[in-house]
Amino acid sequence: DYSHGIDAARRELEGFNAFSEKYGVQTCYQIHSGACIGSNCAGLMHLIRGFDPQHIGAYPDPGHLLLDGEDWAMGLAMIGDYLSVIGIKDALYLSQPDQIPPYTPCFVKLGDGGVDWGRYLGLLCEGGFDGPLTVHTEYRFDESIIRQVGYAETTPPNLEQWAKEDAVYLRNVLSSLGAK
Repeated sequence: DYSHGIDAARRELEGFNAFSEKYGVQTCYQIHSGACIGSNCAGLMHLIRGFDPQHIGAYPDPGHLLLDGEDWAMGLAMIGDYLSVIGIKDALYLSQPDQIPPYTPCFVKLGDGGVDWGRYLGLLCEGGFDGPLTVHTEYRFDESIIRQVGYAETTPPNLEQWAKEDAVYLRNVLSSLGAK
């Protein structure tokens, strides 16, 4: 059940916390949509609350939050001092009318999905976030395929070009917000 899963995951995090404290690093837990412990900021706080934010950090991703429906401002407020790294990924639900369910999660280039990058990055700027942004190059992949077989064997031919375009897009949004 959920409570036992949380308890088991927290016991595992205790080991990461000790490791992080011993070696002066931080373990970050990335939010991931779907049936995952910590699939949004609220769920993540069940895992990391009470740990030292210097040793255990939150790694939200607006693409995954979009798929699971959590409000970004509320989510960022929940994780507060645990906010350490931001995953940069855009997503949408792709229509597949011949399948059940008729919509499936899909990751796309920045600006092609449902993430309002001006709003999300604006919230980060307003909150004074100056940590790393990690651009994830997962494009046009069905989430279930990524979970089952991985990503490395099916790299799209335009991956490098799309990653460059994402970097330009991200820089333009940040520039429009006055961020450096």
